[in-house]
Amino acid sequence: MKKLLAVLVIFLFICACSNNKNSSEGKQVDTTVASAPVDSTAIKDSVEKADSAAVVAYLEKLYNLVLNQKGSEKELTSHFSPEMKKRLIAANDYDDGSMALWELRTGVQDGPSDVSKVKSITKDKDWYVVRYLDMGWKGATKLKVTVKNGNIVVTDYKRLSSNVTSTIGDVDEVEQALREFESTAKSIDKAMHSTDDAMRVNQLMSAFGQADNAIYSNYYDRMTPSQKARVERCEELFQ
Repeated sequence: MKKLLAVLVIFLFICACSNNKNSSEGKQVDTTVASAPVDSTAIKDSVEKADSAAVVAYLEKLYNLVLNQKGSEKELTSHFSPEMKKRLIAANDYDDGSMALWELRTGVQDGPSDVSKVKSITKDKDWYVVRYLDMGWKGATKLKVTVKNGNIVVTDYKRLSSNVTSTIGDVDEVEQALREFESTAKSIDKAMHSTDDAMRVNQLMSAFGQADNAIYSNYYDRMTPSQKARVERCEELFQ
């Protein structure tokens, strides 16, 4: 009888252990951490925001240098595409191979004040609109910018607006004539510095005199004080 009870106790103990084991195995928790899915949209947005911030910082630095006529051409155009550089070179009336960086501004050479600074930069798809003061004149220029592997490249530009025409009245005809006069004066001055031929120098001086007389006869009376000062600066080249 004692042996039977002992065998029964052992049997019950074995069954209990087996049940506990099965129960434990049934409740076993998978501790393997599933990898979270990659959110490609979030990553793209983050990269684009970082790129946009870098472009804004670059354009602000560029424009503050261009507006205040500082920095070397190499430094200023280091992020310009070859096409952008060709366009700026083609826009230079002096034909000396340099880039017409003034194309990125309002296009005037004098203004009502000495304030030249960036006011704001906003993004419009692949373009950035830079609003600024150019010697007191309000201006806005749109630049197309691409970013590849973190490298900023300016590929195109459009001058959007300026308050020059609305502020100083009959500026279209007068300003155009003045710009042509300035271009002529600088071209003649450059030619005079590149020749020792007295006859050629006299011819160039005569050409400038004719241009000077024309600007006085046809436009000087309609010029603003700042425009008249620009005429005087051209005349100083030949004094």
